[in-house]
Amino acid sequence: MRTISSDVGEFLDAKTFFYVFCHASPDGDCVGSSLAFAAFLRKIGRNCEIATDSKKEFALLQAKIEFCAGSSFEGIPVTDRPDFNLICSGKASCVFLDCFGIERTGGIYALAKGDEGLLKKIREESLVIDHHASSIGAGKCRYVDSDASSASELVLEVIGSRIGLEDRLICTALFFGIASDTGFFRFSSASNGAGTFRSCAKLIDAGAPPNIVGAVLDGGKDADYMDYFLTLAKSAEFLCSGKAVLIVDDESLYRKYSKVKRPSDDLYRLFMKISGVEAVFFVKISDTDGFVDGSVRGAAL
Repeated sequence: MRTISSDVGEFLDAKTFFYVFCHASPDGDCVGSSLAFAAFLRKIGRNCEIATDSKKEFALLQAKIEFCAGSSFEGIPVTDRPDFNLICSGKASCVFLDCFGIERTGGIYALAKGDEGLLKKIREESLVIDHHASSIGAGKCRYVDSDASSASELVLEVIGSRIGLEDRLICTALFFGIASDTGFFRFSSASNGAGTFRSCAKLIDAGAPPNIVGAVLDGGKDADYMDYFLTLAKSAEFLCSGKAVLIVDDESLYRKYSKVKRPSDDLYRLFMKISGVEAVFFVKISDTDGFVDGSVRGAAL
């Protein structure tokens, strides 16, 4: 069982306003954990805004989560232009979920890049909750465990330790995040013991509907989505004698399919089923600011 250090609670008690930052091109885990954490902050009397450089992608995933839950997140603003003056003046603190800090926020980082005073202040006023090893040592305080399946699993524990797990909408968002990041428990991220399944049992007991979440994650693939999927699948490169697959999604493709969800999870599932493939790398490249983002799924990762 993980132990949440007291400085996480002290951090949340020290301010009344928080920016909850998403990484660039937010996925289901990032959106689910962000919405759940923002709703939690409001329940403990804090004000907050979610900051993302991809409002369209965020809104699409939020709509799916709300459909699964049968209710909506009310009164949680989502912005792509956070007011950095609030952070510099000490009136706001930062929460980074599913990433190690401002450098992973894509277009939002581009707004702050070059202002070393601002970047220093952000790092001094940040809480990091993440399951990536790259976040170890990041932030003023942190709750990081690379053995966790997802950021949503860790956010579940923070919320549960503070107010319990009784809100169906929050629990559905967290279940959606875990299910999304584990490929509905098919990826290796769900194979670190039974802890992830115990966490999901708590969410299901609180009303999260696994059947609806599963149907939403696997359904709703229109012709544009399949065209995007097939274009990337055909461009994939097999490396290391067929043990690794590299998929590159450049900005020209992203612009062409700007209204379509990236098919990364389905591509992982497709190539991991091929005999001999041990890892699939998905790289996203932005020609505009030179930003490169990547993720990997593998049998032993």
